[in-house]
Amino acid sequence: MIHIGEKIKLRAKELNLGPTELGRRINKTKSNVRDIFQRTSLDTELLTEISKALDFDFFTLYYIHEHDENYKTNAERIILEQQEKIRNLEATINELTITVRETRMKYGVKENDTKKEG
Repeated sequence: MIHIGEKIKLRAKELNLGPTELGRRINKTKSNVRDIFQRTSLDTELLTEISKALDFDFFTLYYIHEHDENYKTNAERIILEQQEKIRNLEATINELTITVRETRMKYGVKENDTKKEG
């Protein structure tokens, strides 16, 4: 979740704008601006005004955040799929190891007898 008020406050600080000056630019009181800094969501019309006043498109933060969440979800899904493949391969290795042991025992072949010398 994006705390949009904090992002606005940060951008204003980058531009050395206090609540009074930002308020003047968006036609709000100093008190209103301080309230905006505390808010986690804003009306799109107000956010558009603030974006213009601070020369920053705050809407992109939501776009980036949504894509980050999608990437995270996809990454988690891929990791789970890879972990399942690993478990399946480990099971196959265990089965083959047992088969090799049984075959050696059946034919009396020792492990050292099957290794090639370099």
